[in-house]
Amino acid sequence: MRGTIFSAVGELLWYLSGRDDVEFIAYYVTAYRKEAEANGTIAGAYGPRLVGGPEGGQLAHVTSMLRDHPSTRRAVIQLFDRKDVSSVSRLNDVPCTCVLQFLIRDDKLDLVAFMRSSDVYLGLPHDIFAFTMIQELVASELGISLGEYVHMAGSLHLYEHDTADAQVFLGEHFMPECPMPEMPLGNHRDSIQALLEIEACARGSMEMEELLRKLSGLSAYWQDIGFLVIAFSAWRKCTARVVTPQRTLEALFLIKEQAPTSFYSDFVLKKIDAVRRKCR
Repeated sequence: MRGTIFSAVGELLWYLSGRDDVEFIAYYVTAYRKEAEANGTIAGAYGPRLVGGPEGGQLAHVTSMLRDHPSTRRAVIQLFDRKDVSSVSRLNDVPCTCVLQFLIRDDKLDLVAFMRSSDVYLGLPHDIFAFTMIQELVASELGISLGEYVHMAGSLHLYEHDTADAQVFLGEHFMPECPMPEMPLGNHRDSIQALLEIEACARGSMEMEELLRKLSGLSAYWQDIGFLVIAFSAWRKCTARVVTPQRTLEALFLIKEQAPTSFYSDFVLKKIDAVRRKCR
């Protein structure tokens, strides 16, 4: 589970891209290939439901609603739709999340996630990461502090076949106990778009120096996230034998050295250790 930060960031970017194609997300989470429809899409993808449509979709709409009416109880994003249960043919994937409700209380932004189903081992870590990041994006744009995050599930479960892996995860004690760096106040839509473009370039053949140059135009907060993205791509190219382990090590050390903060350094170091083992 030490690589969860990379797949969690990848899934968040997939949501914020508004895309539903399996190729984007399977790059980070290969298990999604099992959920794809015949046309190569994920029927329950959150992206189109979250940010799809005119003017930024539901996410932009609830942000605007909260700005105009801070006491509103209508700032709700619907992810599970009636089409998910009325489809003539059974879909391979439907959203586990029913709705996200944003509430301003005591000048802080609370978020309540209502789940129909929540896998405590595989799904919950990603969900909490993505939803609290979205909560912080909205709070930052509104210029207010973060409040509480509440996760409610009709079914919160651990599958028997995941029990041993879950116990290993709990025994790792790997995750840092300090909070993530605080997201700066303001509208981050341009930064997210730039990060998505960098992510696409990192998958391709763009040289590391050029990727780092592109990252330099972002704030330190988003540079840190970007360094995780390009570190993961460097690792993927190594495992696919597109790039030699030695070049991968050089790239990962460069990423570690140039990252604005050391918060994510341990995750990059774990990739470095994995590449070194590969070189033996």
